[in-house]
Amino acid sequence: MSSTKVKSDIKKYGVHIIHVLEEGEEPNFSYTIGLYETYQKPEIIIVGLKQDLHHTLLNNIAYDYKEGISFENGKMHDNILDDYKCLLIDVEKKHYDAYLGMAMDHYGNQDFPVMQIVWPTPAHMYPFDKEAPEGFKKWQPMLGKYKKK
Repeated sequence: MSSTKVKSDIKKYGVHIIHVLEEGEEPNFSYTIGLYETYQKPEIIIVGLKQDLHHTLLNNIAYDYKEGISFENGKMHDNILDDYKCLLIDVEKKHYDAYLGMAMDHYGNQDFPVMQIVWPTPAHMYPFDKEAPEGFKKWQPMLGKYKKK
C-alpha cells in the first residue's frame, strides 16, 4: 500500500483502513489511519473477525467520529456491533510495532492514540472472562489493560 493512497483516502474519506491477513495460527486484524489526524480521536484496531466485518465496523466508527460521537476507554459500548456490547481499551505503545506499522509510518512516530474494539463470543463472554474459551482468548489478544468491574 502506498503512502499516496493512504493520504488520498484520508483527504477524501477522513480515514484509511489497513487489513492484515495473517497466515496460520495468528488472527487477522484491521486498523484505521487518519482518525487522529482528521477528528483528533484515537485510531481503532480490531482483531479476529472477518475482514468485511472489520471494515464495516471501522467505517461506522469513522462516521460516528464525524458526527461528534466519542468512545471511552474501559467502557462497554452497545452501538458498535448489533446485539452485543463491545469494550474499547487504549492500546499500549508496546504493541504498536507488531500491529500498527503503517500508522507509525504515516505519523512518523508513536505519538497517536489507538483504541482496540474487544468483542464478545455469541454467549457474551470476553477474553478477560475466566470462563471464556482459551481459543477465543488466543484469537483476540487484548492489546491494553482492562480491569473487569
